[in-house]
Amino acid sequence: MNIKVLKEFHLNEEVHQVRTCEVNLGPNGTGMLFAYSKYPNIDPCESSFRLNRYPMELAMFGEAGQMLWHKELEMEIIAGIWTMPFVAIDMDQDGIDEIYYVGNRHKDAPTDSRAMTLECLYGLSGEYKGHCHFEAENLEWERLGWAFRFMLCGGYADKEPVLVAAQGIYGEIYLQAYDSDLNIRWRRRIGREEGSGGSHQTLVFDFNHDGNDEVLYGEHMVSLKDGKDVICYDRDRYFGHSDIVLPIMHPETKKMYLYTCRESGDYEGCPRVVTFDMETGNVVWEDIYSDEWGHYIDDGHMHIGWVAAVRNMPQSGKPGKLAYAKRMRNKKQLVEHYTYDVFTGEKVDYPFPYPFDQVMPIDINGDGYHEFIKSSQAIAGSSGLEIVDDKGEKVAYVGGHLMDVGKYFDYPGEQFMCFYPYEGVVRLWGDADAQESAIFRERYANGFLKSTMKTRGSGYNWHVECAI
Repeated sequence: MNIKVLKEFHLNEEVHQVRTCEVNLGPNGTGMLFAYSKYPNIDPCESSFRLNRYPMELAMFGEAGQMLWHKELEMEIIAGIWTMPFVAIDMDQDGIDEIYYVGNRHKDAPTDSRAMTLECLYGLSGEYKGHCHFEAENLEWERLGWAFRFMLCGGYADKEPVLVAAQGIYGEIYLQAYDSDLNIRWRRRIGREEGSGGSHQTLVFDFNHDGNDEVLYGEHMVSLKDGKDVICYDRDRYFGHSDIVLPIMHPETKKMYLYTCRESGDYEGCPRVVTFDMETGNVVWEDIYSDEWGHYIDDGHMHIGWVAAVRNMPQSGKPGKLAYAKRMRNKKQLVEHYTYDVFTGEKVDYPFPYPFDQVMPIDINGDGYHEFIKSSQAIAGSSGLEIVDDKGEKVAYVGGHLMDVGKYFDYPGEQFMCFYPYEGVVRLWGDADAQESAIFRERYANGFLKSTMKTRGSGYNWHVECAI
């Protein structure tokens, strides 16, 4: 492997949080939108919530790494993943994406739900195109750390674009779907009695092949056509929220599965790691059960999970898909690591020199099997980065802070982005010698992974590159 910087994007100032998404700029090619701030990410959890001292900023870059436009946002917009999600989608179908993000128009009250807005910018120029009220009324009665969990995503229903806004992950969920004029198509409330809460991703695709996209919101597969559940996994048995939900395709049968790691458990015996038959909703296997009813931190916070395609599963010596789940117990003081065959649930003792919460899968050379991005700490910290192979052997040191993993600008293989705070630079890293195998091309053939590139500015959607 020949790991090199493929592109650089110069933000020209010190930055301590950066997020990105891919934007279709029509005849001007593919753009990369960056949302960033000198102030670190603000999590709305009561123990860490604060108000930013510097604003969020937006900048669009072209394929040559040139800045096309820049916009400084208002200070009343709270600078965080959960308070200012953004998404790119061509709602007016003119061939160029618009940018939608959550704003606020009350200068002195950044938590005022009445002043929350859904803002629209023209992707090519950053020109203001319009706004409407962002329906965050749950802020009036839910606790701070639960209420300030906003998501944006988009897809198609009856061949028309649909923009979806969402509020809530841990408690009640509220969804609104909009047309190109920001008129409401449908609204949906998902109560605690209706199955699972949300997850930290919003994955959109036509999962059931009915011609309309669905959004996986937690373990609900919601139709963008009418807002109703196509299916709700474990509807009568699980009422917590999932840290991750990952659609996985069996490489031989092409059958789809859904791998979930559940952050919260509501009762004794609640299964915390589950793989479903994605079509029928039946449980294929499950493991790790709650010991008691109680707060998720005390009873096994399932915090990180992923799936990696590996060349040799220890039991069979054949290629397979390795699923990982991390459990934190005793107020996060005890960490447990679990690895499985994602299709059977068989526990796997996979030899690797580092804890699996320090790595994230990436097929950087395009051979159809995953290498890993290794952090100096748990991947959430994502600093001091290295590329290691499937045995954990170091390939390259890249430094920086991990911000995204994906497939960019038609480079072969997968790439990843890092930002370097004191340089004010984002670097796109990849394998200059990558060649895509038939296995790799098959993972990308149905378009799901590429479609996620426009939603990377919402939640932890950048954690999904290991899906399918």
